[in-house]
Amino acid sequence: MKINKYLLYGLVGLVSLVLIVFINGHYSSASPPDEETLSEIRQSINITEETQEYISLAHYNINNTVCWGGWRFLKEDTGWELIGRDEIPEAVKNVKSVLNQAQNEKLKADLEKTLYLIDKGMKLRDVGSLIDAHRILHDLDRFVFNPESGYEYYGVTKTLNN
Repeated sequence: MKINKYLLYGLVGLVSLVLIVFINGHYSSASPPDEETLSEIRQSINITEETQEYISLAHYNINNTVCWGGWRFLKEDTGWELIGRDEIPEAVKNVKSVLNQAQNEKLKADLEKTLYLIDKGMKLRDVGSLIDAHRILHDLDRFVFNPESGYEYYGVTKTLNN
């Protein structure tokens, strides 16, 4: 039996996509809070242009490190050395800047957990911890500080889970 090579390519691509989605954990069934609740959460946090920028930059730094397949680069020692020199210190600086201004206890807890996960990830070279830190920053960035529709919601923050 001869299989059409395009059919084979398609099947391999589909299986690869399913594996990538599963491995990266993009199977959350969580739904973000409704708009009224999001509005109340935003009002309970002192959101300024400065804190919006810091969260956005921290999310960007972590996103560059572990998302879109970036985690594969961390299989090599040089990958860990590079992120330890560039992206991660920037993310930590930005998270600390927001933490220093935060008054909301749930937000503080999320930011402290993010810093813990980044520290753990770097010390143990644990990609999973960096991915978890990314998910917290992603939800805070996309649903609290810089809300945009059409983004996946992980449901991993205390801030968004009353």
